[in-house]
Amino acid sequence: MKFAACKTPPRLLGLLLACALCACSTFVFDRSTFVPKSPEVSDYPDTAAVVLEEVDTLEYRPVQVASEGRGGLVASLDQHRRVKILQPAGLAAASVELPIDGTSTIRRVIARSIAPDGSVRTLPSWGIKTVAHADPAHRSPDTKVLQFVIPGAVVGGIVETRVERLFVNPFLVPPFVFAGDLPVLRSEFGLKVDDRIKVDFRYGQGEKVLDKAPSRRDADGEGSTLVFIETDLPPLFAEPNMPERSRLSPWVATMLREDRSGHTDRRVENWADVGSLVWEQIKQVRGPAGRGTLTQRYHALQKVLQPLDLDGLGVRMPQEPLDLIAGSPACSRDAAAMFLAAVQGSSTKASLALVANDAAPIALNDFPALYPFTRAVVGLRLDEGMLMRQSCSGDLLSQSALCGYKVGDLLFADPSCRTCALGILPARLAGGRALLVSPQQVAWQPMPLDPPNRHLV
Repeated sequence: MKFAACKTPPRLLGLLLACALCACSTFVFDRSTFVPKSPEVSDYPDTAAVVLEEVDTLEYRPVQVASEGRGGLVASLDQHRRVKILQPAGLAAASVELPIDGTSTIRRVIARSIAPDGSVRTLPSWGIKTVAHADPAHRSPDTKVLQFVIPGAVVGGIVETRVERLFVNPFLVPPFVFAGDLPVLRSEFGLKVDDRIKVDFRYGQGEKVLDKAPSRRDADGEGSTLVFIETDLPPLFAEPNMPERSRLSPWVATMLREDRSGHTDRRVENWADVGSLVWEQIKQVRGPAGRGTLTQRYHALQKVLQPLDLDGLGVRMPQEPLDLIAGSPACSRDAAAMFLAAVQGSSTKASLALVANDAAPIALNDFPALYPFTRAVVGLRLDEGMLMRQSCSGDLLSQSALCGYKVGDLLFADPSCRTCALGILPARLAGGRALLVSPQQVAWQPMPLDPPNRHLV
């Protein structure tokens, strides 16, 4: 299958080639082209299409990276979806967009349409293209969109896709959510079991963990799969400022804990291990120390960084500081790493702060993982020198954002936000909590809502 030209990081390219050699599973559709009469428009008068079935299977897979002379571990997610089109507006289901970022990509895609009479049209390989994000704030060499339109889609027929997504960093697999923008008749998530690879999971509904065990499916020569199934799921319509959809529907979260096959020596058993994983990436980005007051260092960095406005910790591989200064888009993790370096030499104690709020899946205290974090910012412990330099007289609009704080208080700074003063975060990041990470300790910290006077305009 041919893809449009897209710059691929060398390590990602090596892993893709390794997977192409080691994975021999057949990637095809079932031969059946039967189109069920039900559901019909009368069953779902308010929707234009219905997901008949979606089956996703996650497997943590060892690979050999020839270019590096050693093995590695990736996570492979096989996603199979069948959608019946009920009304003309449902033809939009034939237009598919799949995001690509610095730590996950699409390895294989097949798609087809099935008309009510059983005739089939298949997506040609040349019909798949890689394009830039429509929003310029989401663009970088690592963040793209894979697009295609399934030919032959008609009302009353089916559009079917099967996609293999590869996570180069197996610790960054997001939770599977059993609902979307269309009604779903049956949704299945499978987790392949390998005795050499220890994977933990939680099965939940909204913000609660369910006391419900999955079933186990055994296949000759292919090991066992833990199977989670949900049926008759209503659609989740996107609305402004709505919580992340896993907080409104059933979900399964997975996290790699230990690889006993010897392909990675990392273990993630607690939140300190989570912090250690992120800190390793921070060390790869650390830029130069700043000059002047803390506020001056902050504003100087804001001026040179080109922020990449995408949530999550894995949207880009760690970038070189000089590339970021030269204009390479900076994700929030890399922007935070640059500011941590700029603070060096000052009297202020700073730590990385990983933000968890309702824009991401819920963070469970007993389930340390990387998926709950929306953004990375910096936590600053206020010292007397910082407060002495602030103007706190006059009306509220003329006062510093630090007025009202006292020595020892913790404030947060987001250098990837070009309009945020030091000590003020974008409003959508407030109200959650943050995991503070430094070489010395890892600890949770609440992020209370700011008082109104800090957001006057």
